[in-house]
Amino acid sequence: MSRLNLSRRPGQTIRIGEHGEIEVTVVRVRGQAVDLVIAADASIPIHRQEIFLAREGLANGKSEDTEKPRPHIAYRRRARQPQP
Repeated sequence: MSRLNLSRRPGQTIRIGEHGEIEVTVVRVRGQAVDLVIAADASIPIHRQEIFLAREGLANGKSEDTEKPRPHIAYRRRARQPQP
């Protein structure tokens, strides 16, 4: 599994994938919550961690390979780009 830790400010974007197929933009930071926009082709599923784990039968919040606590991240999937 690849991992990259970054600091981003509102309006800044990262691209994920060999050809940048997934775009993640920071919209707003409010205390402990970060609002993100995730843009990807409709063929790429995007799920919140708790939904993904529930679907995979790991509803206790722990994956099989890690016991690390996960940060709270709020995001919405939008078709339009955020305004700078």
